Formats: sequence, structure tokens, C-alpha cells
Amino acid sequence: MKASRRFARRQSWTLAVLLAAALSLPATAATTTPPAAATSLQLGTPRLVDHLRLSAGLATLQLDGGVIAPLQAAGEARPREFLFVGKGRLQLEPKDPVEAQQLELFSGEPILDYAFEQLALFMPARAAGEAILRKPAAGDADAATLKRLARLQARWLASGERSIADVDLQTFADDHGHPSAQLCFVAWALRAGDDESTRARPLLYVVDPEAREQVTLGRFVRPDVSEREERKAQRLLHREQRHGRLLGLRIDQLGQFRLQAAPGIHACSPSGPSRSA
Repeated sequence: MKASRRFARRQSWTLAVLLAAALSLPATAATTTPPAAATSLQLGTPRLVDHLRLSAGLATLQLDGGVIAPLQAAGEARPREFLFVGKGRLQLEPKDPVEAQQLELFSGEPILDYAFEQLALFMPARAAGEAILRKPAAGDADAATLKRLARLQARWLASGERSIADVDLQTFADDHGHPSAQLCFVAWALRAGDDESTRARPLLYVVDPEAREQVTLGRFVRPDVSEREERKAQRLLHREQRHGRLLGLRIDQLGQFRLQAAPGIHACSPSGPSRSA
């Protein structure tokens, strides 16, 4: 009987943690459908890229080879969001020992070298975006690549991470000439196989010169619970939604968004693409 009560208490505690995490999310982070501003974004002409670097803050995005396509709304003067499918790496090497220690706590290494096969970018910097649009069109892109771009588009626009990075707000600020918006940069990088499972969450890298911490890394982490506990959490979530609470939230979105701030790393204007040696 005592063991049974202990198990029940453990379940209750686990469910409380799950729902507390859900309630602590930003209001827009639990969305399962794109916000209104994002639904008008359409995939543009794919471009071929190879051996290109994009720099923002202390991070470097190395695009070794693949296809990149803009996301742009009708009537929008220029795209600020891009989707990439191919091979690439996100690299970050802090210059300060304290910052290197913080990065090691987050990633396990004092230097980040994160390989990815899919990438969503928010890059308002005009010169960088125009340089990408000058790349040759990928006229021979196969159906599988186009399908991956379409799936990435849907997942990125509906993601909580896009909301956490305030992409729509920064787009609005850039449209109205706010100078700091040109310095913003968001990269959402998916490893191989990340698109095959809702449990897999990409790495989020954000540069925001107006934020208290100008550069952050983050990743959504799901709690380690049994199937039985997850089913009970699902029933509890359904009950909350019947009462008008936690609407739009899925069980796979319960967890914590772990942010690793990089204090002292100052944002800098993202540079345009450059060819690596």
C-alpha cells in the first residue's frame, strides 16, 4: 500500500512538473499553427549554395553545400527568412574563458561545432539577403529536396522557437526602420533525422542587440517519463483544454526550453556570404 502511494505521488509530481512547464511557456510558444503574420509567407525560388559562411555574433554558419530558398510574403520588399537543406555546421568559439565554461555546461564542449542538414534563418541584414538571392537558381532541384523544403517551412512557421525569437516582431521593427532590427539574427538548425520525430528539437541560436543577453543558445528538452505517465498527462491535458485552458498545446510540447545565455558576447551585424577556402 505504501509503495502504491509513493508511485501515485511520483506520478502526480511528474504531471505537475509537465503542466507547470507548459504554463510557464510564452503565450505564443505553444502554438501548433503559424501566427497570422507567418501564414502569408511563401517559398521562393531555391538557390544553389556551396562553401559559404554566414557570421553573426561569435557564431559562424558554414553551408557546405545544398539548396537555400527565401520565405517572402506577397508585396514584401525583400525576404528576411530563408530555409536551407543540405550539409552545414554551426560553430561558436567564445573568446572569454567564463563564456567557454558556460557553453561547455550547455553543449558538453567549450567550443560548439553543430552539424545540421536543415536550417531556418531569420536574417534582416539587407546585404546578406541580397547576396544569397544572387546565387544561381537550383533549377534541377529534385522532388525530394523540394518536399523537404516544404516540410521545413511548415514546421518552422508553426514552431514555438520562431515565436520565442520574436521573428514577427523583429520583422515589423525592420519594416519601420528600427536600426537594431538589422542586427538581429536567428538560426534554427536540425540534425539528420530531426524531422522524423516530434521528440527531436533543433538548436536555436539568437542574436538580439536589444535583449539583456544579446546572444543565446537554446533547445527544447522533453522530460524523461514513462509511457504510462505520458498517457496520464495526455488525459489531464485534454481535461484542461475542455475547460478552455492550455488550448493549442500538444503533449509533445511539454518540457523545458533551456536557454544558454552568453553574457558579454556583443551582437554584431551579420556579414554576407563568403566563400571558404
